[in-house]
Order: sequence, then C-alpha cells, then structure tokens
Amino acid sequence: MRVMANQLQPPPYPFIDRDDVLAALAVQVERATRDDRPALVALDGLGGIGVTSTALQFYAKHKSWFPDGALQVKLSDPQ
Repeated sequence: MRVMANQLQPPPYPFIDRDDVLAALAVQVERATRDDRPALVALDGLGGIGVTSTALQFYAKHKSWFPDGALQVKLSDPQ
C-alpha cells in the first residue's frame, strides 16, 4: 500500500465563479505534463478573495494528477 502525503483541508463549499481560473490552471499543468516538465503554478491575490479556496478546489478536482500527494505551505505572517 502506498501512502500519499495530504496536508490539505477539503475544499470549501459552495465554490462559485472560478471556473475560468480552474480551467487556466488545468491548461498549464497539462501543458507541463505533456512536455515532460515539472508543473509549478503560483496563485496570488489579496487575502480573502479566494486564492486558497481556488487551490484547494483545483487539487480536489484533479487529485489523480498528483500521485505523490500535496503539501500546504503557509506563506503569510503567522501572527
């Protein structure tokens, strides 16, 4: 049995108005995979606009694309 790293919380529900962003992320990851390159995508935005929610939704939707799992790194100030 293979253990998969998963530090991510479930995506929020309901998740609305981000289908275009999820599609653009999918294109970038698929392109990198097709070209046999590592896929690195960075999301940025002001706090509270849904950046983390978008990333969690993308991972939940495409979990099979990440066979080694996923880790979350908090880059904000911990205070």
